[in-house]
Amino acid sequence: MNRRQFEFWLLVIGLAAFLLGALTASIIFPRAGEQALLGSPTGLLILAGIALGLIVALWLLGQRLQAYLFTSQRMARDIQVIAQANPARRLAEEGPAELATVARAVNHLADRLQQLQHDQERQIHEAQAQLRLEHNRLTALIAQWPEGVLVCNPAGEILLYNPRAQTILGAPADKDGLDLRAYVGLGRSVFTLLDRSPLEHALESFHAQLDQGRTPTVRTFVAQAANGRFLRVRLAPIMDETDAAGGFVLTLEDVSPQLETSSRRDRLVEHLTRHMRSGLANLRAAIETLQSFPEAEVSLRQELQNVIAQEAERLSTVLSQTLQEYADALRARWRMEEITAQALLDALVRRLRADGPVEAVMDPSLAEAWLRLDTFALVDALVRLRREMQARGGVEGPLAIRLAPYRDYLSLELAWPSAQDAATGQRNGRPVNGTGESGFPSLDEMVEHHGGETWWQRDPETGETKLVMLLPVVESTDMAASGPPLALHPTARPEYYDFDLLFRQPGQRADLDATPLAELRYTVFDTETTGLDPDSDALVSISAVRIVNNRLLRAEVFDQLVDPQRPIPRASSRIHGIRDEMVMGQPPVEEGLRRFHRFVEESVLVAHNAAFDVRFLEVNGAQAGVHFDQPVLDTLLLSAVLHPEQTDHSLEAIAERLGVPVEGRHTSLGDALTTARIFLKMLPLLEAQGIHTLAQARAASEKTFFARIQY
Repeated sequence: MNRRQFEFWLLVIGLAAFLLGALTASIIFPRAGEQALLGSPTGLLILAGIALGLIVALWLLGQRLQAYLFTSQRMARDIQVIAQANPARRLAEEGPAELATVARAVNHLADRLQQLQHDQERQIHEAQAQLRLEHNRLTALIAQWPEGVLVCNPAGEILLYNPRAQTILGAPADKDGLDLRAYVGLGRSVFTLLDRSPLEHALESFHAQLDQGRTPTVRTFVAQAANGRFLRVRLAPIMDETDAAGGFVLTLEDVSPQLETSSRRDRLVEHLTRHMRSGLANLRAAIETLQSFPEAEVSLRQELQNVIAQEAERLSTVLSQTLQEYADALRARWRMEEITAQALLDALVRRLRADGPVEAVMDPSLAEAWLRLDTFALVDALVRLRREMQARGGVEGPLAIRLAPYRDYLSLELAWPSAQDAATGQRNGRPVNGTGESGFPSLDEMVEHHGGETWWQRDPETGETKLVMLLPVVESTDMAASGPPLALHPTARPEYYDFDLLFRQPGQRADLDATPLAELRYTVFDTETTGLDPDSDALVSISAVRIVNNRLLRAEVFDQLVDPQRPIPRASSRIHGIRDEMVMGQPPVEEGLRRFHRFVEESVLVAHNAAFDVRFLEVNGAQAGVHFDQPVLDTLLLSAVLHPEQTDHSLEAIAERLGVPVEGRHTSLGDALTTARIFLKMLPLLEAQGIHTLAQARAASEKTFFARIQY
């Protein structure tokens, strides 16, 4: 006999005892009344049996009723989780037999639901294959575009950006500059990254043209970015189907070097003008004196002639120096681009083959080598050099091109089987360097500008005449790489776009309480500390991820170790793994909090057990001079709202209930990512309970028991 059967028969016996006692009392004491019943031992025994039977029956009924109510409530919440958050969750087949049967039926339906969802996802995946292909092409095109690209909605919020834009707008302009790449992200305002005035002026011009019934034209202007760079910005409107402005596109080009070069040339012109003016004045005065006094003494005439000679020599020197500096400034404008050794060899063979046979050889170890060159200028100079050699005559056989490694350089050799006087590199007393008669930079100058060397030599054994160039190999091949990289999760796939923001613009207001939860932007964060007391301990790590338009942006991450300027206790290090040597050289807590404060602008903060983290932000933020006044949601409190019957609301327990994988536990970035995924699973569950807005979520959280815990 199992427990349920035992409880059933106990209930039957209790009811039977109650009924039997009542029947016996009515037979034995039909008219004796209450006094006779209470005064007789038999009567008292009968009453005791009736009371005991009634108590047992009521207790068992209560137990059964409680089991039914508790189990049904738990089943209802678990069914809600299955339907809206975690299809893989199943009901526990326990409790009253009838409800256990229902649980089995629900689990069977859940299996069917999960299979249907799987089939539906597969069909959607297949149907969207072509769309994904087009999307990948667009993403690849935008990602590799040499200019920065931003697409913004009418409010200036970023809908799309490419890595180059993130570098131009975020990477430090110099070694002491600000690194703002973490602040270039979806949903952020472009007005915080670019000088507002020229951008607003261009947008006002667009709207003025639209008001006049004219088609807006592309606007080009120079603006300064928040990191100090000067950018050439091209702004074009995005027109919707009603010919209204649906946003705008910005292309960005860093013109800081060109502006510096232009300023340098202006200074050279000013310098030359000043010296020429004074020198010419001296020459004119000396010449006029000689003309006015033809009978002057010989010593005076000699002195004036010396003045003329010295001024002429000084002016000649100034002019030569100025022209040299001006030529250097012109060379600084050469467009350098990254190119593989194989691509350089292909370009050389393609161009040089037009003037004769070519044999090309490249060392296999250079397959992954990258160079940074003005490819067109270099290849063009070598083409002109070959034509110059051919014009001299005496060149026989094919031109050999050889690429080989040489220390930190790539050795590029152009070899001719025979060439008269080529070993000296002379032609009528001038270097044979591809200069020609058109004033192009010499090959020596060009290679030197690239940080390399060049020379001629003759191989006595083969009789070959070689032009040897050493070109430096670069380490980085990423156009967007500048400065230290952002801390990204190893499996993160950057997301640089979100067009749905075109249709979701709740705006940033001081009071966000009326905004639906699905339309808010969130920063989910976590901290690691030296201990548990906010008043005496300090932060050692702050990490955060962003949620925009119900999507976790894995590429837009804040992950910063900070120096607490005190020893980290071993007990704390055993939990989060951060040791004293790891925080040495990291920014102090105050600087880390100032960076974090900027990262979380215009968003709602989310954390697990947020009271602990927020208290540390308050105490340490006061020392840093920043105040975190954003609304805060706590996944611990929200879990208590969604599952009040549960007693365990730890991060691991919630993740298990909602089917969220836990990674990097007790690291600030790992916990922030887990919390973000949990929060996204909670949003539809909150909506199912009628919690739609930020105000409703905060009000429901405040009613839970855990909200009373103080730090």
